Amino acid sequence: QTLQLTMPELRFSSNGELLPTGNYPIDISTSIDVVGDDLPAMQVKGKIAGDLAALDITQQADGDLIAVLKARASDIKEEINWKAELGITGLPRDMLPVGAQYGLAFDMTASGDTRQATAGILIKTGERYGSDLTLNGDVQFDPLQFKLQGVWKKLQWPLAGLPMVAALDGKLEASGNQDDYQLTLSTDTIGQNMPMGKWSVVARGNSNQMTVETMHGDLLDGSVDIQGEVSWLPELAWKAGFNAKTINPGVFNPEWPGDINFATSTEGKIVNEQLQAQIQLEQLDGNLRERKLSGAGAVQIAGKQVQIEGLNISSGQASIKMDGGVGDTMNLNWQLQIPDLADLLVDASGG
Repeated sequence: QTLQLTMPELRFSSNGELLPTGNYPIDISTSIDVVGDDLPAMQVKGKIAGDLAALDITQQADGDLIAVLKARASDIKEEINWKAELGITGLPRDMLPVGAQYGLAFDMTASGDTRQATAGILIKTGERYGSDLTLNGDVQFDPLQFKLQGVWKKLQWPLAGLPMVAALDGKLEASGNQDDYQLTLSTDTIGQNMPMGKWSVVARGNSNQMTVETMHGDLLDGSVDIQGEVSWLPELAWKAGFNAKTINPGVFNPEWPGDINFATSTEGKIVNEQLQAQIQLEQLDGNLRERKLSGAGAVQIAGKQVQIEGLNISSGQASIKMDGGVGDTMNLNWQLQIPDLADLLVDASGG
């Protein structure tokens, strides 16, 4: 039997037979042509063959998307078992903004039944496959439990050329369920406008919120530690603390050597599409370009209104002090002192 279906975006045709007797044997060839202006142009050809004891599915896509799918389902009448393999070697250019010469390889294998499933994914990108990501996961359906492990090397964006940001080496582990999951992550990072850093994260959460128990970064000859929590239901809200020790900006820009310590905290939420937040600068000390650095203060934000409380920052003899509000009404008192521009600017002198 032959079936043909034509729509503006695609054309579908099939040829074969399905016998409604016994184990319902089937042998059908299929063809799909995608021709929509807003869709990737491709042709998918394949075959569905077998019966309820064992059913094989193969599909191959050519065009903007180049992929091969092979799957088998068995014991369909009793307790279905399945396995599948998917390989992708080409994506539409708007999904993979690099030339074909840089390459892509996506391979996934998965298997399971009505109680559980496992999957493994290997993704390689970049010239001569310089970047790769491996993911392996298991899920149990009743009760729902999952476990995920990931390892990567030289991941970057964009996928080719000079990276804006890159995760050189890293790994991820996560496990639990939607009501209580845990994750750990470690990775080395670098980018065009960011210093090299080594980061580790330990967090736990549920479908409504996540708590970052520890987030530690080694960078700029110093360290950064972050703890906090963020929730997205019933509303977006957060609370976090940041502590940095012996930060030397000169590692990133030699004109700004220093040894800086600072501690800040923040909490806030979005209410009726309005930001409500507070930021507290609890500590700022050390030196920057051989000038003593200090600071403290707080900022309150309520929609369009910003309230500054006791903000006092100094570098050498230069200082700025601010108190008051800015918004629909303004009541801001401020004092700026710069006896020597060299306290603020490189290669400057005088007042």
